[in-house]
Amino acid sequence: PDQKFFLPAPTIFKPYVGTGYRRTTRKELVEGLVWSFEQSMELGSLAVNIRSIAVRLSSGKLWVHAPLFPTQEYLQHLDDLGGDV
Repeated sequence: PDQKFFLPAPTIFKPYVGTGYRRTTRKELVEGLVWSFEQSMELGSLAVNIRSIAVRLSSGKLWVHAPLFPTQEYLQHLDDLGGDV
């Protein structure tokens, strides 16, 4: 359930429209400062990973580059880092 998301309009990626599931993994690249997130995306028989990066700014806020599908799991990973996004 934490990996669930909803697409209101058709796309070229599975599930094309409606409800889908994506597992999100988090890896710390620079201790306390930079993290990467990864989800799998499928286009027909081709499966590729998409990535996002979160960086802790000097203000303590997080800057997120290329956000992923907003599953509860992904949003929880961001919340666990603390700070405003």
